[in-house]
Amino acid sequence: MNKYRLKVGSWATHTFFDEYQNLPSTDNPAALSKTKEILFGRNYMNLQNQVVSGWSTEGLPKSEEIGSYKVSFSGIFHQVLNDNSFGPVLYIYNLIAEILKDNPDAEIAKIYGFVARSLRTFASLLREQSLLEQLEYLFKLDGLQATFKMSPKQDSQEKTDILIEFNGITYRLWTYQHSSRGLPHNIERISGKRGALPPGIHILCPLISEAVEELGPIQKKISTQKKKIVANEEKLSLMSAPKTKTDQKKMVTIADSTKKCEVKIKELESDFKTIKKTASVYIEEINGYYFFSDGCARNVYAQVVKPSAILPYKDVVDILDAPQILLSKNMVFQVI
Repeated sequence: MNKYRLKVGSWATHTFFDEYQNLPSTDNPAALSKTKEILFGRNYMNLQNQVVSGWSTEGLPKSEEIGSYKVSFSGIFHQVLNDNSFGPVLYIYNLIAEILKDNPDAEIAKIYGFVARSLRTFASLLREQSLLEQLEYLFKLDGLQATFKMSPKQDSQEKTDILIEFNGITYRLWTYQHSSRGLPHNIERISGKRGALPPGIHILCPLISEAVEELGPIQKKISTQKKKIVANEEKLSLMSAPKTKTDQKKMVTIADSTKKCEVKIKELESDFKTIKKTASVYIEEINGYYFFSDGCARNVYAQVVKPSAILPYKDVVDILDAPQILLSKNMVFQVI
């Protein structure tokens, strides 16, 4: 397992509040205060007692207001990546500090909307960094020399997530979640409608996230059942010496409730393991974050070292434009 996945796994041992308290010393009290409010405020993320994981930041309360700030998510990510305290809280703090440089009076609600959106990018950048390390390992394993590059400038200006120079050829990797919601966005980017693509061999690296879309909801159900068990234990502790038959009946009812929760948790955990095992062909889930499986990384590696048929870019654009062209015509068809 590479160092980024190990790091992500280690986050499960502490809470967001622990990570906040371990932030490096700072002379920016305004950024620190707003970070605390956004992370732990009931109207915002409310993560004080939550373990640091990808699950914890899924489904955060949506903000109607999202500030528009000239701050690069990728730039902040790479700024904190090699810090010993690297994690989502350090990332959020640095993001807010950067926002306040040019926007000292920025509204907290708008900052929150911007930060909540940034966490989706954080997960994506983490996945890209892990894939880069997987590929570096495979090249080294076969004794092959290649140059790898990832940077905010490359990401925004060259539309390239990971750049590989190998045998005098430039390979540009596109990493993205394959989902119906993101499909129109990716079609526009790849077909050049959001700017011309730079020269080189482009390799699409979709994360088949649909394979694990049920893991998040299952994890939340498990969490709910565990909270019920804790609540039941608290009730029983207050009734440690039942004085009446009514108290005894209540204790039996509470004990039965706990047993049902335990049975439900076992069922949910079994479902979780089954889905995760099936999806492992495409995805490795660690602490609520999704990474490319080693098999996917090997496929990408093979496309660089021994590429299969390389499509002319015009053919790719024609394929992506085909639905739009079809629907723009006075077309007649029959369904039988």
